[in-house]
Amino acid sequence: MKFRPISVSTNLLLAMLGTVVIAQLVTSAVFYAQGKQTQFRWSSLIWAERVSDVIATLDALDVTDRKKVLAKLLPDKRLAKTPALNSQYDAGDIQFVTGLRQRMATLLPNEDIKIVPARSDAPLVDGYLSILSDFPPKGDTRLYDVRIRFGDGNASMLRLQQVDRDIPLPMSWLIYPLVFLSALILGALLVARGITVPLSKMARAADALGRGLPQPTLAEKGPRELRLAARAFNSMQDRLHRYLDSRTRVLAAMSHDLSTPITRLLLRAEDLGDHMLREKFTKDLQEMQDMVQGALGMLKGLGTGESLRQVDVNALLLALQSDYAEMGFDVEVSGRIQRPLVAQPIGLRRLLSNLLDNARKYAGSARLDVSEVGPEVLFRVTDSGPGIPPENLEQVMEPYFRIDASRNRATGGTGLGLSIARDIAQAHGGQLRLLNVEGGGLQAIVTIPREDLGNTSSAALI
Repeated sequence: MKFRPISVSTNLLLAMLGTVVIAQLVTSAVFYAQGKQTQFRWSSLIWAERVSDVIATLDALDVTDRKKVLAKLLPDKRLAKTPALNSQYDAGDIQFVTGLRQRMATLLPNEDIKIVPARSDAPLVDGYLSILSDFPPKGDTRLYDVRIRFGDGNASMLRLQQVDRDIPLPMSWLIYPLVFLSALILGALLVARGITVPLSKMARAADALGRGLPQPTLAEKGPRELRLAARAFNSMQDRLHRYLDSRTRVLAAMSHDLSTPITRLLLRAEDLGDHMLREKFTKDLQEMQDMVQGALGMLKGLGTGESLRQVDVNALLLALQSDYAEMGFDVEVSGRIQRPLVAQPIGLRRLLSNLLDNARKYAGSARLDVSEVGPEVLFRVTDSGPGIPPENLEQVMEPYFRIDASRNRATGGTGLGLSIARDIAQAHGGQLRLLNVEGGGLQAIVTIPREDLGNTSSAALI
């Protein structure tokens, strides 16, 4: 199973959320791991306060009153039976007794007090002590014996009933992380948007630049790295435009200047007395003139800077069919698309015309199909001609390349038609492919992705 690549903002958001969730889980694990020890520690502190208060009260009474008070601390036999004595000591017992001894030594430093876990062979108990709590009990009740010697020399044994409590997590443990997580998500989205929006604009501008579409200068704002990237892109775009404009002007000027001497040579060739020689000169000069005109046409087509508009493709195909019918060439049109295609109207018409001209040159008829495949529009121009050798299917779209080695204009042309068609397809963000049809013939497949212009005026009906 393949996963689609996710955006930078999603990556950043997932990284932040993952970090927070992992940190929260680790914190919760540590809290639960330390919760038992914390409960024993705080229980020993609370018990120390309770026992010290009881001892101080009993020590201030005479023997008679002390016995009366201790009698009230004995459990009622009608109540549930006394919890079983500890069968063995564990780390919790040791930690509780140690904490209780240390705290009692601080509260009653001069008292003779001994604290041990309750045993079955312990002396009779004079009274029981317990601590009421709002939290529900959890686990077993643990018993501990506290032997006290009062100032008058008498001694008593108190039994402490320590009950483990189920202390729930405070609501703040849920509310604070949620608030923090919400603030983190909002901050991550803002930071990610500040990074991804300029990058998306730069990506769209780079794609449009590669297709030869005019692009405004990118705003140089945001973080330092984004400003540097936007500045570098603007400089590259400016240098590329100046280079292409300069080269186009030079080539156009050279092609235009060649037209004049070629025309003069054609006129002078008419004065040649040798008919055969005149025909050869005229034929070569006419081919040179066609090549020059073809070069001028290619440069003109690539340098128009035509804007994108909504094109009614169905109407365009019917118009092409009618035009070629007037020239005696049968074009069968099939397929329809549901909505207009955003394209360069003149460029798209020229693209399809070049492919139909190529089919007309080698076959008596052609079929032009249009269909939609996902976000793309496909044009197929199929003829019944001789086709192209497989090794030349890519090379034939190079400028001035002709399979006809004789360079015969009647069959070979100038070698610019398919090259211009491919350039126009690439300028629309698409591509042109050539395939040999099984049983004879050639099929040219043009793929053009759809563009979204938002609110555009009326469609350009060609």
